[in-house]
Amino acid sequence: MDIDIQPVFDIHRYSPTRLRPPTLPAPPTNPVARALVTTANQATSGADSAKDIRCQTVGPPKAKSPSPIYLRDKGKRNTVSAECNRLHINYTRARNMLHGIKISADSISDFRSLSSFIIKNNLSFHIYVLEEELTIKAVLKNIPLEILTNSMKSGLENQDYSVFAGHRIHHRDDTELGLALAVLHKTNTAKNIFKTPRKYVASAV
Repeated sequence: MDIDIQPVFDIHRYSPTRLRPPTLPAPPTNPVARALVTTANQATSGADSAKDIRCQTVGPPKAKSPSPIYLRDKGKRNTVSAECNRLHINYTRARNMLHGIKISADSISDFRSLSSFIIKNNLSFHIYVLEEELTIKAVLKNIPLEILTNSMKSGLENQDYSVFAGHRIHHRDDTELGLALAVLHKTNTAKNIFKTPRKYVASAV
C-alpha cells in the first residue's frame, strides 16, 4: 500500500526574504549639477572642521583677583569712594561688614594704588599680602664678619636664590654678630635654603 506523504511545512515557501540595502541615487551626469553636489559636500566638511576647531580653542587663563582691603572706619567710605573716582582707582565691590568696609579692587595695580592712598592718609585698614610679594626669611649663622652684606647676597644669587634683601644682625650694643638675615622671594626653590647644613642655617623666621 502506497502512502502519499505531503509535507506539512514548505521550507522554500516560507523562508524569510533577505533584506536588500537601499538603493543610493546615482550621481548626476550633468557637470553643473555634479559641481554643485561637490561644493555642498566640501562646505559641510568645512563647517564640521570649523566646529571642531572652535571646540578645541582654549581661552587665556583668568587673572587671579587681589585680596580685599578692609577699611576700619566706616565713616570714611564716601571719602575713599570719591578719591577712587578722582584717582581712577577701580574696585568691583564695597561691602559693609561688621568691623569695616570690605573693598575688592579690580586688579593688582588698583590694589596697590588704593592701599598706597590709605597709608598716605593715615586711615585705619587691614590687608593681606599679595601672593607674589610673599617672602621667606632665614637666619644664617657662622657668617664671618669680614663678609659684607652685598657679598652675602651675591653668593646666594649665584646659588639661584632670588634675594629680596640681606641684613647683618647686630647685638644690642651695635656690635656685629656672626648672624645674617636673608629675605628671599617666595619661589619654588626658595625653601631649599633650609636643606643646607645646619652649620650655616640657624632657623626660619
